Amino acid sequence: MIKHAFGYCVTPRELFAAFNNKRLKLTCDTCKANTWGRHKWIVYTRILAYSIKLVLDDIVNNGIKFNLPVQGKKSYLKMDKISGRSFRDMKAAGSFPNVDYLKSNFAAYRIAFYIPKKDLWRKRPVYMSAELRDLKDKYTNEGRQYS
Repeated sequence: MIKHAFGYCVTPRELFAAFNNKRLKLTCDTCKANTWGRHKWIVYTRILAYSIKLVLDDIVNNGIKFNLPVQGKKSYLKMDKISGRSFRDMKAAGSFPNVDYLKSNFAAYRIAFYIPKKDLWRKRPVYMSAELRDLKDKYTNEGRQYS
């Protein structure tokens, strides 16, 4: 597992370390012919990466709440509204450089991963690509509000 300054991160290959490749009925020649590379693990890591991209796109474009089954508990990804004093402090620290104060009605949004912990919900920010972040900032400046 790779540790970053903001917490923990894992690569798709590490996620599938215990996955049995024999269950995936592909040959190396089939993988090569479809320009996926020579190895089978590339196929399912690309599928995972693409599915995560689709989920994040759907959250930004449609404002959905995506439920995840994690260790038998319910957790989810959704847009998190930041407003008031926390918005002011984060904006002053440079967190939302493309969000306009007045157009956004003194609020900004980011995708958060909600995890249950005893009787509370723990929130963790999800880091997005620059393209997706710019799209979210554009929607925020247009006055879109997420629920």
